[in-house]
Amino acid sequence: MRTCLAIIGLFITAPAWAQSPTVAAAKDFYCTPGKAHANAADDPVLTPTKIFDNLYVIGRSTTAVYALTTSDGIVLIDAGYPDQLETVLLPGMKELGLDPTRIRYILVTHGHADHFGGSTVLQQRYGAKVGMAAADWETVERPGRGGAPSTGPKRDIVLAEGTPVKAGDTEIQVVAVPGHTPGSLGFIFPVRDGSTTHTAALLGGAILLPGRPDVPALQG
Repeated sequence: MRTCLAIIGLFITAPAWAQSPTVAAAKDFYCTPGKAHANAADDPVLTPTKIFDNLYVIGRSTTAVYALTTSDGIVLIDAGYPDQLETVLLPGMKELGLDPTRIRYILVTHGHADHFGGSTVLQQRYGAKVGMAAADWETVERPGRGGAPSTGPKRDIVLAEGTPVKAGDTEIQVVAVPGHTPGSLGFIFPVRDGSTTHTAALLGGAILLPGRPDVPALQG
């Protein structure tokens, strides 16, 4: 429930963005039974958007990447599809005036390639540190078919609930939301709108979708 309330709070505390077609579509997706669908690599590309003074969104309608700016560089939440770094993520960052050389951390919400995919190249090219939960690191690091080596990022940081990530003037709380994958995560962090600071949250997975069965690990 706390994650759900935090996400609703993000919608209502940025009035202009909250009235946008993007948010209207998101509310419909999450709140209208039967509207949810599996994401696809050719879902519509989002217009790169500044949501708050320190938070931006880039990517596709069902696999968005969030960029959180701090006094010590940029924190990405997810990194999109592995083959769309040069066509979606980096052009979107450029349009927003965000320098990829300043990416310090990539926090992966869960260990599926449409979320961690771009992190391998960002790690290699810019030295960004990649973090995800231990259970999903284990999945990502498994050899592929025929024993082929994993194409995922190398393990930098093991994220766990109760251990925040600090980037300059910003502290990001990590919340375990297992279900979609064993290591699915949510993140809680401050966002700024002029002189006002709000608390926002994002999560990985599909636990808020209508009709989705209860996840025992989330009870209580």
